[in-house]
Amino acid sequence: MLKLSPHSMLHSQPQVRVATVAASKNQIERLTTSLPPAAEQTHYPGLEALCDTATETANLILVFQSHQDQFPAEGPARLRNRFPLACLLVVLDELSAAEGRNRSFWPVAWCVPDWKLQDRLAQELEVLSGSRPALATTADRDQIAGFELSTANRSCDVPTAPLISFSADPIWIETLRQLLREAAADRISVDACSQLSSLQSRLQASPASKLVFDVDPLEGRIGEWLQENRSLIADRHSIALSNWITKETQRKLMSAGFRAVVCKLNPLGIQRTIFE
Repeated sequence: MLKLSPHSMLHSQPQVRVATVAASKNQIERLTTSLPPAAEQTHYPGLEALCDTATETANLILVFQSHQDQFPAEGPARLRNRFPLACLLVVLDELSAAEGRNRSFWPVAWCVPDWKLQDRLAQELEVLSGSRPALATTADRDQIAGFELSTANRSCDVPTAPLISFSADPIWIETLRQLLREAAADRISVDACSQLSSLQSRLQASPASKLVFDVDPLEGRIGEWLQENRSLIADRHSIALSNWITKETQRKLMSAGFRAVVCKLNPLGIQRTIFE
């Protein structure tokens, strides 16, 4: 068991006490950047080690599942009984993506894909602070979607910012426009582009603009264009969007100059990343 405690505790109510199960070093590092500075973290190799610790007082528990059948059958019930008041999340890696669709080992309300963790974690922290109601363990998919798409305090102080978006899909272009309009009304200017042949000149003419690039499909001409125009991508705040993000896809896109890679199924993550 590895326990990390900050040297200087900030005054916050309530104290966030995090317990992770089966988290890798990289996952712990990413998690730390998304938590309040004063959060306590305790890391366990398995569910048994967590549940057998009688003094454990965690109020936010994250189980990192890298493959199906990783944990014992009694794991979910034991976890729920041992920590009835804690916020519980099961972070699903690529090999666990089918969890909740063709099997239901964990309550679907607990399950969150790895690429969505940062935004779901922010919402669970709002639950702990009392600014949003908790999601019931028995919630169905409609209730889960309502929870994830809602915001406790939507900021209206989004600065005016030029943005160039590219997608070969006209429906997605309009979807992105509506998503940004919802978050920032008329305080952001979106120049939508659907042809790679004209994108280079638009970026060169507007060096201060952010770039939101739909990389689907990554093979073929889109992949070639990214290789040919890395400097145009890297010299600005560039965000790649994709329907399916694997570690390899993320590595390729980050090396192509993008600062962030966000799944299209994560609207709050898209808004957050664009307005950073």
